Amino acid sequence: MSSVEEDGSKENKPRKLTSWIWQYFKEETKEVKKGEECVNVLVMVCQVKEGSSLAICGTEYVRKDSSTGNAISHLHAKHNIVQSGKVNILIN
Repeated sequence: MSSVEEDGSKENKPRKLTSWIWQYFKEETKEVKKGEECVNVLVMVCQVKEGSSLAICGTEYVRKDSSTGNAISHLHAKHNIVQSGKVNILIN
């Protein structure tokens, strides 16, 4: 389970989702308790279906700035997905 931190932006303006990762992730706003107050944070949630149960992965990353690096690393490490498609593993 990942930790969720406050979005550092002053306003939650709609963002253009131009990265290739958005075919595998969706953006959500979550309310998180921070001390005595609740704050809204923008997170990206993995939508890749796993195994035969077809349950979605659901891994979350805080959406800060325009960074998609964590999502790209997650897709490669956990689901074997890269920008050009699935990674082929060759076995000799």
